[in-house]
This record gives sequence, structure tokens and C-alpha cells, in this order.
Amino acid sequence: MPLFIIIMLLQVFLIVHAVKTGRNTLWVWVLLMAPMIGGLAYLIVELLPEWNRSSSAHKARKKVRDITDPNRDFRQAQDNLKRNETIQNLINMAKECADKGLYKDAEMFYDRALKGIYQTDPILLEGLARVQLLDQRYQDCKRTLDSLIQHNPDYRSKIGHVMYAQCLFNLKEFDAANEEFEALKKYHPTALVKYHLGELRQLQNRPTDALNEFRSILEQENAWDPSGNGDEQWLNKAKARIADITKTVH
Repeated sequence: MPLFIIIMLLQVFLIVHAVKTGRNTLWVWVLLMAPMIGGLAYLIVELLPEWNRSSSAHKARKKVRDITDPNRDFRQAQDNLKRNETIQNLINMAKECADKGLYKDAEMFYDRALKGIYQTDPILLEGLARVQLLDQRYQDCKRTLDSLIQHNPDYRSKIGHVMYAQCLFNLKEFDAANEEFEALKKYHPTALVKYHLGELRQLQNRPTDALNEFRSILEQENAWDPSGNGDEQWLNKAKARIADITKTVH
């Protein structure tokens, strides 16, 4: 394809992008009057900063950083905490410990933050509950979330709701877990939520309903998991469950 046509197509794309995203109309004139220079300016001034702020770009940069220097964020969190023991620095340190599987250390940092006016802070309690869930201490996690709800009745959190349902499931309180996952499916149907509902249908000896739940993970759009975890593990688990149920049914 001739270079001229490529440049023209790029210009059309940039103009359409500027209009659709509500950029200053001056950009349209710049792109029309100075195709090469205007397009380059638009990319540098408007698009590159936007891409740098995007979550996907942030995740990509973090992956590269984790490979080249896996302890960089951990050291930075430590240094910040040594200089100034703020609530945010304690939270950051706790998160870094949790990401490395140092759950007892993570809990210690949350405990240090849960003092005084922050003793019942919902963000801190939710963070503590997450650590306890990762550590498979389901009773402690449920107790922490119960405290969060008691002291913060107006607080709403999708992550907290999912964690609470997971605790109930792992504590084998299946009726209560079913109620929570059913509620979650109405407003937050993530792959994780659908998968656990499929498991509950199997426990209820309802293989057809279980199959429908597992298939919905693969065939329907799943809500975004605000915890940042991907759907891949649930997709793979659902495929395996579908195969097992299909063999049994047929």
C-alpha cells in the first residue's frame, strides 16, 4: 500500500478519534492542515499520556519491572514505611507482603493500622479479610467481614461481598453461600461467582443446572473482577467440570 494512502488513513483515524473522544476542535484543524506533524503531535500530546495511564499499560510495565527487579516495589514500600508510618504506607506494605505470600506479616501491618480512629475503617478491615482469605483462615475472614458490616452498615463493596460468600462456601455453610452467590449473580456475575454457583448446583444434585452455570462462564460475558484477578483459572476449571458432568450425564 502506498505511503500516501497509509498516512491518509491514519489521519482519518486520528480525526475520528479526536471528534468521538471530545478533544479540542483545534486538533481537527491541526490534523487537516498539517497531516504528518499534526498527527505526530496528537499522538505525543493526547494519546501517549492516555496509554500510560491505562490499567493495561500499568500492568504491562509492572510485569516487566517484576521480571527485571521482582523486589523493587517491596523495597520501596519498606523505605516509605521507615520514613513515615502513615496509614497508606502500612496498607502498601501489607499488600506487598500479601502478594509475596507473607500473610502473617501482612496481617501484622494491617493490625498496626487498625488503631484509634481507624480501628473500624472498612478499607483496612477489607484488606485484612483478604489476607485471611488468602491464608485459608475462613473463620477469621468471616469474623473480620462481620465486624466490617457491623461498624460500617452503609459500606458497599463487590470484593467484600465475594469474599464473604467464599468464606461461607469454604466453611460448608452452603445454604447461606448459595444465597450470597445468587445475590452476587444479579449485580456482579463474575466468572468466580458463576463457578461457585455451578459447584453449589452439583452439591444440590442438580447436574443440568450446574452445567448451565459452568457453560455460562464460557458462553456469556463475565463481569470484571475488581480484585484484578483474571478469568483464566475459572475458564479452565469450568471446562474441566463441563467435561466431567457431560460424561456422567451421557
